[in-house]
Amino acid sequence: MNDMKQELREMLAGILGAEQPLPEDESLLHYGLNSMKTMRLVGMLRKQGIKVSFVELSKQPTLGAWAKLCAEKSGAAEQTAAVQHADNAPFALTDVQQAYLMGRKDDQPLGGISCHVYIEFDRDTLLDISRLQTAWKQLLAAHPMLRAKFNPDGTQQIMEQAAAESMFEIHDLRGDAEAEKKLEAIRQTHSHRKLDVENGICAGLAVCILEGDAMRLCFDLDLLVADVVSFKIILDDLA
Repeated sequence: MNDMKQELREMLAGILGAEQPLPEDESLLHYGLNSMKTMRLVGMLRKQGIKVSFVELSKQPTLGAWAKLCAEKSGAAEQTAAVQHADNAPFALTDVQQAYLMGRKDDQPLGGISCHVYIEFDRDTLLDISRLQTAWKQLLAAHPMLRAKFNPDGTQQIMEQAAAESMFEIHDLRGDAEAEKKLEAIRQTHSHRKLDVENGICAGLAVCILEGDAMRLCFDLDLLVADVVSFKIILDDLA
């Protein structure tokens, strides 16, 4: 509770430009709080997983009341997450996930595509493919959202076993006269594909072995399960 109060105090000091510590029980309206600044705080809290609304904050705009509300919301979220991960129960999509799923539908204007990231890494030397595949499996086990599937009823669910293990591909193109053509075909296919998220396939890794034991790693990820910062964490963990 005290940690939450201090965190809120620091957020509000930045939003309101307050130079003196804000009191706990005095209305923040006296310190320049307005609807736009309240919405800014709502956005900051939601990024931290604390799902409060503008209406809830407006009911009692004091630091003490908000700290209590945020502590309750945070505790409820942790309890819900623990239950979901314990029994793999379905849970709700975020607003962004709903938008991404809608955009995947072919009947939508400019639709039929996924919000998706694709990246290639070229190496002059060959990695140990067996160790790389083991690392891939460990990565999927370590990050629950890489084991998520998206259900027809508009929920998501963490699976115990990662379906994306099947998305580890090996293409040995040594001595292949059409190696460049096949590399381009892999790039076109993987950079534009819609991964089968309905069956829990949210990421893929293709290993292309080239002449002289050079190699190319082709990694793709559906942004239904990760944002840009998470994408960097996933790559760091794989490395």
